[in-house]
Amino acid sequence: MADETPRSVPRLDFRKRLISPPVKDAMEAASADIALYANNLCFALYNSGQYGSAVWWLQKAIRLDSRRAVAYMNLGDAYVALKRRE
Repeated sequence: MADETPRSVPRLDFRKRLISPPVKDAMEAASADIALYANNLCFALYNSGQYGSAVWWLQKAIRLDSRRAVAYMNLGDAYVALKRRE
């Protein structure tokens, strides 16, 4: 079997419409679900006094779903608990 040069695979990019709308919708829904799980994890971390870890996970949850208002509220609570405001 001869060596074959791999073909160039197009980059998956929403702007270029290489991903169909149903797949894009599913990916966005999955991101929202992951953001919810990350926010719930943060709540547990916060309640156990692990404020630094809670901040890290809340920032991740916000990056995944910037419309999740409760994540911003929890992030503020975590910053206050760390006695720093950003």
